[in-house]
Amino acid sequence: MLFRTLIGVLSLLIASAYCEVVRYERPSIYDKSAHFSLQVNGTEMYTVSYAGYDYVHLSMDQGHPTEFRIKTLSQGSTIKSYSITPKQLPIKAKVEGNELVWSMEKAHYLIVKIDDLKEFVIVVDPTETNAPKSKGTGIFNVLDYKADNTGKSVTTGIQAAMDAAAKQPGSIVYVPAGLYQIGNLMLRSKTSLYLAGGSVLRFTGKPSDYKKLYHKSDLHDGTWWIQTEFDSTDIKVYGRGTIDGNGYNTRQNKYMADLLVPVGTKNFRCDGVLVRDSSFWAVTPIQVEDALFTNLKILDRLDVTQNDGIDVVESTRVTVRRAIAIANDDSFSTKTWPYKTGTTVPYPYSPRPLSDVVFENTVAWTKCYGYKVGQGVHQRQNNVTFRDGTVYAAGVGIGIHHLFGTEKATGVTFQDIDIENLAGSPGGRGTWLAVWVGQGGRGVGPIEDILIKNIKARDQGHKNGFLQGYNASSKVSGVTFSDVYMLGSTKPATSLKQMNLLNTSYSENIKFANSKSLSHTPIASTLRKLSYHRFDAILILSLPSAVSRAMLGVILVGLASAYSIWSVVCLEANVRKARALGLPVARLPVDANNVFWILFQPHFYSLLDRLPIRWLSYPSFVRFSRRGWYFAERANAHLQLGPIWALVSPVSINIHVADPDAIQDIVTRRGDFQRPTAELKILELYGPCISTAKWPDWPRHRKPMATPFNETIMASVWAESRRQALGMLVSWTKFADAGIPSYQRDTHTLSLNVLAAVGFGKPYDFRGSTEPSVDEIGEYRDSLQTVLDNIILLLIVPFRVLQMVPGTWARIGNAGVSFKSHMVKMLENETEALQQGRKGSGGIMPGFVRAVDQYHRESAADPDAKGAKKGLSVDEIFGNLFAWLAAEIEAVAEGRPVEEWDYKQMFPKLKCCRAVFYETLRLFPPGPALPSITSDHPQQVTVGDRTYTVPVGVNFTANLRAMQTHPQYWSNETQWHPSRWIMNPAATSEQVAQETFFVPSKNIFFPWGEGPQICPGRRLSEVEAVAVLACLFRAHRLRIKKDSDGESDEATYRRFDKCVNDVDLVMLVRLKNADQVTVVCEEA
Repeated sequence: MLFRTLIGVLSLLIASAYCEVVRYERPSIYDKSAHFSLQVNGTEMYTVSYAGYDYVHLSMDQGHPTEFRIKTLSQGSTIKSYSITPKQLPIKAKVEGNELVWSMEKAHYLIVKIDDLKEFVIVVDPTETNAPKSKGTGIFNVLDYKADNTGKSVTTGIQAAMDAAAKQPGSIVYVPAGLYQIGNLMLRSKTSLYLAGGSVLRFTGKPSDYKKLYHKSDLHDGTWWIQTEFDSTDIKVYGRGTIDGNGYNTRQNKYMADLLVPVGTKNFRCDGVLVRDSSFWAVTPIQVEDALFTNLKILDRLDVTQNDGIDVVESTRVTVRRAIAIANDDSFSTKTWPYKTGTTVPYPYSPRPLSDVVFENTVAWTKCYGYKVGQGVHQRQNNVTFRDGTVYAAGVGIGIHHLFGTEKATGVTFQDIDIENLAGSPGGRGTWLAVWVGQGGRGVGPIEDILIKNIKARDQGHKNGFLQGYNASSKVSGVTFSDVYMLGSTKPATSLKQMNLLNTSYSENIKFANSKSLSHTPIASTLRKLSYHRFDAILILSLPSAVSRAMLGVILVGLASAYSIWSVVCLEANVRKARALGLPVARLPVDANNVFWILFQPHFYSLLDRLPIRWLSYPSFVRFSRRGWYFAERANAHLQLGPIWALVSPVSINIHVADPDAIQDIVTRRGDFQRPTAELKILELYGPCISTAKWPDWPRHRKPMATPFNETIMASVWAESRRQALGMLVSWTKFADAGIPSYQRDTHTLSLNVLAAVGFGKPYDFRGSTEPSVDEIGEYRDSLQTVLDNIILLLIVPFRVLQMVPGTWARIGNAGVSFKSHMVKMLENETEALQQGRKGSGGIMPGFVRAVDQYHRESAADPDAKGAKKGLSVDEIFGNLFAWLAAEIEAVAEGRPVEEWDYKQMFPKLKCCRAVFYETLRLFPPGPALPSITSDHPQQVTVGDRTYTVPVGVNFTANLRAMQTHPQYWSNETQWHPSRWIMNPAATSEQVAQETFFVPSKNIFFPWGEGPQICPGRRLSEVEAVAVLACLFRAHRLRIKKDSDGESDEATYRRFDKCVNDVDLVMLVRLKNADQVTVVCEEA
């Protein structure tokens, strides 16, 4: 138990990770693509032949490079041209004969065009994290209700299962893989429908199998195929299955259907399903309140008319996030209609206005509008946002089509949209933007308050654009253009003519508000910089002798008062912002990153720690102002304030989240929630590093660090950990009952020696804390140890400044300079080896040298280039080395297996050692939280049944420590029980091989982080920790030495427990006073 904190820090070491790819079996009624095959990480995917394009559906783990390899089957020649949509993605493909190859780390929805072949649509989802079991309490498997999964008959088993599940609110109807032909399906309140990957719900296409609900005068009779019951709540449809509308055949039978219709319901959720071949509108939320659609794939045919993708109708607070919609008609749109007319006859309520609808992170392909408000505006439509979208092809890119109704369309935003191709002319308006009012025989109305921001129109269409009203009472007004880039221009448009918007009758109040640089920095921004950045000089103030001490006192008091007033004003302003989001709030009078507070707070809390007051009895601003407060709080803050709450200071709002689904959403939306690089800038002690790299630069830093640490060196990690642990055991056993002088120093030394051997090819023998060392090892090890012990001071004050200050600070500064000189020497040696064609030392340094070499070659070829580079500068190398070494030296491993143990044979068998390691990481993660910040536009986050819209520049923190000690997810959550990780534990030694290792649910245990920038050190840290633990406890044991002969076992345990739980956060978690407890190592 004593080593749980020390071992936990091992998790930050670098290693490679495995990426899982999930393919979904192709149903027998679908044909395989005759044009394309796709392999992902070497596994063949199930392609589907389709009308107008072919497609494939799969899921992948995110955060690791995954290779995609398309092979053209209908042509044997080399690929001559290709495109991958969205073009704005950083995907760099290469042609290898008749194959197109690329890698990506995040799931995307892609449209690939190769030569003159039809398009190939690749829909990639994140791996499921919430898939239920097929059997169990609260699970209603449709096969138990005689559902026919062969597709030979129209089955009623799914409805029977749904009706039975409705009697137990919160239940799940489980649909396994198979083909199910079904009639109308009614989704019941507080019940979920789960469609497993490979399952297909199929519309028969026969009118006699369905209930007629409406008639459309220009088409046919129609129905709602899968709908919610009226006045229902908390319904969810999810999984990786398919809803197949059989639309082409249905229309041949003069019938049609909306496929998925949440109607008259609240708190509806839809995630992951694939909807295809609709005969009318595919997904239609009607008169809904609070709905969220995620990972939605709508793949309609391009030869069936009026088959809209998703139309949000008369609803409030609806979000569509991460979706692709391919259709003949509009891909994404909103509408409001008249009462009980045509398709509105079955609507449950009288007509309602539409508001607060968001479409984000979407891809559109259509012959009509990509993104549209209208045609129906019979009730007001307000606050509709389309953002972060791509139009692969459309007749009209974006627009508002006010053709029916007399109400306003107002508060509409089109933002961050890339329009790639335009073709056709729906209604005679083939253009990138059409905002217009027409007379469709049902009245006219105005369009007001429109924002069109950050649009890239690669194609403007073959018609002039529209900002056109109908008459003096139905104008288009209040339109703002900001950063619209036309036809590849690098400068934003500044006139309607530049944007080809020439149809402008009955329009007014048109403005341009392109981005511009501010000429001054506000006081608040200056103060933030003071809070976040280290001092780069010592400021010496000298006052004229005429200035009296009283005057100086008045000035200082005035400055302090002004700063205090400013802090209070800013704090209350931020509190109001946080409360406007609907979040519980905790106040911090001083920001946690304020450099003065960082220096002062250890002294303040050392006094508080001596008081006989329970930690949780202090007010929240006292508890949350402490650096590393997560460890003392565990999950208490979230148990008191809820799964999401805001920690507010004068300079920031930091939203803390402890909800698995919300954390998964945040960490996978790389462009929406980014690393807070401004705050992390302080970590650049030796230069830019992986911890402070923005996303475009992060792969450059990661590659030379991660490449050497793959599975091929794990045997070396195993062997070196074993050798060092043996040396440590020899040193420890010399002290017998006197106890180990400093196990903290010794374990640090062990870690540094493993690092030096594996990472830099410089093996050293283990030397205990009381043993003298030779100069080279001592200087190198001591300088690094000094840097780590005084890291906060060095991050605030540069070591060159510290060298000028006498005493201890000068020694710290000299250590910083000395450590850098070691890195310079190692880098020079590896560079010389590279130039002479020698192998080098192995480990991490050759990778860095190659990166430096590439950096210089790129710079020499184009010294002024501002584009993305692949190599690293020398300063960046030093920054990365320090970040990596700091993570390693803070990590600790104790123990070592027998010399003849083989890594590949023994490591998988040591499940109990892994359990000790994992349980330690659960209670003492090296870093207690994962920080991020909202990007350049507001973001929506859903926690439970609420969706929060968060402004730009707000910090998010995924509270790792809370999730790993939350009683909702862990039993005995505060207790150290490694046995929780072993499933079906063996009763005898012969049964050990039958034990299995517990795999927790996604995002309740993530000590290595989550998302695209996950720490790649999982494998290496496990190998090192398991090797050391196995050796340490093979023939020895550790015990706590009593303070005196009279000390009771209970008193010894209390002293031990206090020491173990007395941790703080410097760069990583550490024991504050480890050596206050004496440990004895003895043979078992």
